[in-house]
Amino acid sequence: FVDPVTTMLDPSAPLVAVEWDEWGDPRRPKDLAWMLDWSPYDNPPPLAERPRLLVTSVLYDSRVSVWEPARWVERLCSTGSSDSEVIFRVDLSPGAHAIPEGRYARLSYLSEIYAWVADCLGIALGNAADSGSV
Repeated sequence: FVDPVTTMLDPSAPLVAVEWDEWGDPRRPKDLAWMLDWSPYDNPPPLAERPRLLVTSVLYDSRVSVWEPARWVERLCSTGSSDSEVIFRVDLSPGAHAIPEGRYARLSYLSEIYAWVADCLGIALGNAADSGSV
């Protein structure tokens, strides 16, 4: 949840009104102050502490609009430097919330995520056929 204040200000968005008790209602000053304290959008990490980031989203998500993480990515890029890596990956398959539907689509998606994590950790991934192992 990267932009809770903006999201929770839109009662027409799915689930917003029923989740004010959990996330806070930014129309109330006390809730707004609390939300601004922890909101990732309103508190981008300092450059010295910013890790490489892979931000994922789904274009056809009925619960989280793609513009929410896109807006956060823009904020990170505008407060970063040319060497702070922020990758924005948007899944275009229909009907998913967190991960694509279908076995092969899920495997493809997860392999991309794992390959990115391995790269961040400096782990070399190779093709099993290239290494001689089966």
